[in-house]
Amino acid sequence: MENWAIIALISAGVSGLISIFDKTVLYRYVTNSHTLPVLIALIQMTFGTLTILIISSFESIHVEYYFWPFIAGALFGLQGHLFLKVTFSNEVTRTVPISQIYPIFTAFFALLFLDENILLYQGVGILLIVIGAILIAMDFSGDFWKIKIIDKAFSLLIIGSLLYSAANITSKLAVEDASIIQVHAVRMFALGFVFFLLNFRRDSYLDVKNMIQSKSKGFLFVFTNEVFLVNTHFYLALLALSLGPVSLVTAILSVRSLFLLFFTLLVSILFNWSIGESVSPKIILIKALSTTVIVAGLVLLII
Repeated sequence: MENWAIIALISAGVSGLISIFDKTVLYRYVTNSHTLPVLIALIQMTFGTLTILIISSFESIHVEYYFWPFIAGALFGLQGHLFLKVTFSNEVTRTVPISQIYPIFTAFFALLFLDENILLYQGVGILLIVIGAILIAMDFSGDFWKIKIIDKAFSLLIIGSLLYSAANITSKLAVEDASIIQVHAVRMFALGFVFFLLNFRRDSYLDVKNMIQSKSKGFLFVFTNEVFLVNTHFYLALLALSLGPVSLVTAILSVRSLFLLFFTLLVSILFNWSIGESVSPKIILIKALSTTVIVAGLVLLII
């Protein structure tokens, strides 16, 4: 396996753990979907600013090269905003796999803008990803199977997938001009900036204020997640993008669904820690089979 593929797989594993931390905060420590993005914004804008100031002491800073990194970060911010909005009121093991169909769009964008070709078996892999995403969004209760669109969440997740694909394409363009650490820092600042613009309002302010007054443990989850896990995931993903083809790297990143399923079962069953996820044998089987179909599609994309 190529180095970029290994790096992307590690990044996917870290991102699966990130989703568990996010859902824990959304389910246990905040009262609305805007509070967590505000906390993320404050941390990532600070991280991005400090990182740029530090690296400016030993690297040349070319502001003109920051256009694509900022656009990429803003797109990640828009996607993250939609994802957290949906995750706040839906099961993370359903929302994440649906949002992971972005390899379909990335492959198209890569062909259009980067001249990356798609082979027949890779097209089959993309089809399997779509099928897996549909299966994992189905409600198998009652006397017949019916598609559970999760209200309007399905369309929001599809839009988010488009944004995520565009963010990876622009990230690939960004690392052609600036260093990886500079691109990473600018992306994280832009992500935080968009989060703040879209989510800072009275209810999120009051929620953060109450968390401070009650010395909520949610701060520890958010800080650990954003400073260490999120930055590790985004940096490794960017490193993989700089080394390999964007269409295949992003396909591997969507293996996040499999890691997420594993971490959810670990948290819910072994530790008896509820984060609002259904863990009945039937639900687990459905999610496992659906995620397996998605992963099978990914395998065809990278062989």
